Amino acid sequence: MSNELLVRLFYAAQGDITQFRIKARSLLSASIADTASHQDDVAVDRFAQVMKEKMADARGKGRGGWESASPELLSRMLREHVEKGDPRDVANFCMMLWTMSAPIAPSADSRDARYDWMLAMLRADGWTEAAMDKEIAAIAAERCADGKEGK
Repeated sequence: MSNELLVRLFYAAQGDITQFRIKARSLLSASIADTASHQDDVAVDRFAQVMKEKMADARGKGRGGWESASPELLSRMLREHVEKGDPRDVANFCMMLWTMSAPIAPSADSRDARYDWMLAMLRADGWTEAAMDKEIAAIAAERCADGKEGK
């Protein structure tokens, strides 16, 4: 890397040595990438670097603790960040859930939609409201008897 490029990087980082190091490492890793590497690999490596930068920025603002957050909370936050539009945030929430071996928890809206779909399917099969209520009560009684739910 030329001295001129290093000086330009330093000024681009506005004198912040941490940002300078992040930008220099990113540039170095991009230039070191083998030209024979597959574009997917290069893109994933570059994206992982900007994910790390985004996490470092958040830590610098005092954010942290995702390791002890519930998958439900992280899933809700992931959905909120989808609406904000920054793919780096979305990817970082996915990384957090993946690290916990947790799937993205369904939203309340999707649970309601699945419930509505199930009811529609049962109605299409000829189930009446009374028959569905009776079946639900039987399942609940069975689960209570098995000790799977509180009384």
